[in-house]
Formats: sequence, structure tokens, C-alpha cells
Amino acid sequence: MNILYACAVDLSQQFAGTTHVLETVNGLRRRGHRVLLVSTKHGRSETTAPGHRDSFRLPVPQVPVLRPLVFHVLLFVYIVCVTLRHRIHVIYEREIPFGFGLRIAALLMQIPRVVEVNGLPGDEENAPVQRKLRDKLRAIFQRIDLRAASAVVTVTARMKRVLIECYSLRPERVAVVQNGANDTLFRPLDKFRCRSETGLSHARKYICYVGSFFRYHAIENIVKAAPAVIAGRPEVVFLLVGDGQERRRCEEMVKVAKLGEHFLFTGARPYETIPKYICASDLCLFMYRPGSPRQSVSPLKVFEYLACERPVLVLANDCDMLGTAAEAAGSPPFLHHDDVGPPLVARGILAALSDPEILEETARRGREFVLQHHTWARVAQDIEFVLLGTRAGRKARHSVHVGPRPKAEAAAVLR
Repeated sequence: MNILYACAVDLSQQFAGTTHVLETVNGLRRRGHRVLLVSTKHGRSETTAPGHRDSFRLPVPQVPVLRPLVFHVLLFVYIVCVTLRHRIHVIYEREIPFGFGLRIAALLMQIPRVVEVNGLPGDEENAPVQRKLRDKLRAIFQRIDLRAASAVVTVTARMKRVLIECYSLRPERVAVVQNGANDTLFRPLDKFRCRSETGLSHARKYICYVGSFFRYHAIENIVKAAPAVIAGRPEVVFLLVGDGQERRRCEEMVKVAKLGEHFLFTGARPYETIPKYICASDLCLFMYRPGSPRQSVSPLKVFEYLACERPVLVLANDCDMLGTAAEAAGSPPFLHHDDVGPPLVARGILAALSDPEILEETARRGREFVLQHHTWARVAQDIEFVLLGTRAGRKARHSVHVGPRPKAEAAAVLR
């Protein structure tokens, strides 16, 4: 099957969206499909995106007003030209704001189009007025885009319900495919060797957070909880790996509180080195504070922690993966507290560190859970199922949760 995968992501930048795109595309290619990947290039990037003969980056200007217009015009031209040279069976679109170029091209060339959605515009309650107006416009375009799509893929069951409610989509047209982890790269490694290679002390206990520093991650609450944690466990160091809009504020909070000895901000690190930081740690954190009841998440970082067989503490008052994990594994393969307030963060960390046997048991079950339900190979197989159904002229009639579709069911779609 020839698939055109289009996204408005600069793949030279390292963040969860880049990982999702590249792992999904590579997974589909490994399953024997030809995937033409088209993405964006913002200005003169200092780094280069992973190259492939079937990958193309559209140069777009840095001017915010011109960026979407230029991108959609170039995308329209690219799709028409590619379709004239190759027989494209299906287009897979990953959240392209203000989409019109791709939709028009798909309609003109009579190609079915599947759209992946990871959230709704305007979900942050305290966003500035200008951003709220922009997000309302994006929501209008998203509604038109999704209603015109052959099928819609989203990452959580809650997000599916929200899309159906907000955009009046038919349930059978919306499939759920949760995120995964690269189980080859993210695997158990020797803790002390990883500490030596990353320059970490063998005498400290490391509480690790890996990911972006966005407001909904509530990273500032780690800083606020730190004094209580350090009072009970003076050997603790918080290892924060990644970058984002909240990082500078958190670093300033640490400086003001004179906690520099107990915090290590590494900044962004190459993707292939992340497992060493995870495996060097004694406990890994995931924080999630939704800005709206309509938000939901299928967090890459949790699956990567679990794939490394490290104990995980999830601090989230609402995380869609909790119910899914409990349903699939009997009980979640991680520790969980349902709030991200600093007192509960501190109590959760201290309680976790006080019970090494529980940490070891959840870590062991965590990798088993990922291998069974949340590898990128499974994600690619689930997406393949949706694309085959769409190509056959049928709608996605079932939600794809964790795990692949049986081969017999996939074959039935093609008949």
C-alpha cells in the first residue's frame, strides 16, 4: 500500500510529536508499505531531520501569518505532483492546523484521507484572549476537516468521546490507537554503568522526569515538593531531562529556594541517549494537570519508562491510560496518585522510595505490559488496520484500543 503521511512538524526538532511521527512511519514501512513522508522545515534549522528517499520537507517562512498559508499551498502542489507520479492509496494526516490544501488535494485526486487528532484547540482555560480567538478559528477548521475525513484516529477513548460530542462525528468513523515505546532502544540497562556514562553520582537517589516543560506537566510542583522530600531523604536529586517553555521558570525557582544541590537540569538530550538517564534513576515521574475537562493524554514518556523496567510514579488527577492499563494488565504497572499538588507529590515520592519491593515488582510488570500492548510495532499494525479498511471503501467500524487486530478480522475488511 502506498501511503502519503503529511504532518506540520519540523522533524529536526526533538519532542514527543517528532518521535510519534518517525516511529509510526518507520513501523508502517517495516510492515511492507511505502510511506511518503512530507513535513515542514521552519527557517534555517541548525539540525537535520532523519533522511529517507521517501521523505520531503516543505520550507515555510517564520512569519506566523504567512506560515500556514504557504504550507498549505506547497502541500497542495506537492500532493498533486506526487499523485501524478505514484499511485497513492490513502493519505494519513497528523493534525495540520487550518487544513485546506491537503483536503482539497485529496478530494481532487479522489484519495481517501485519515486524520489523526491528539487534542482540541482552545483547551487551556487561562490562555490569553488572542490565543483563544486563534484557537476558536482552528476549531472551526478542525470541525470541517474531521467531518470531511474518511476516518479519524485519536489516542484515547476519552478523546474519541469528546470528538464525537463536539463535532458530531459518527462513532464508527473514529478509531482509538494509543501511543507506544521503542522497546529495542528503551530496554533495561545497568544502573551504575548508566550513571558512569552520564556523569551521575553513585551515592545519590535520582528522581527522574523526562519530557517537555509545558504548563500542564506541572513541573513547578516538583520544585515546591522538593523541601519535604529532601527532609526525609537528603540523598535525593531531581534529574529533569528536557526543555520547554516552563524550564527557565523552574530553574529560577530552584535558585531562589537554594535547592541547586538537589536539582539537575540537563536540557534537551539526543533521543538515543534518553534510556541511559532513565535507567540511571531510582524512580521516574509523570505529571499531568489538564487545563480543561476535554483534555486527555496517552503519554510516550510513561511507556518509555516502563520499557526500561524502571519504577514509575504517575501523578495525574485524570489520565486516560490509567483505566486502560488496569483493564489490560489487571492492575496498573506503576504507582499512582490522583493529584499533582506539592504535598501529595512529596508524599507519593517518599512512599514510593520507602518500599523497594513494590518498586521492583511494578518495574518488572511494566516492561511486560509495554511489550504486550504498547510497542510501536503494535501501533503501526493498528493504524494499518484502519488504513486497510479505509482503502477498501469502508469506515473504521471499531475502536482500536491496545493490541493489534486479529489477522482474520483485518482480512475480512479487504474482502
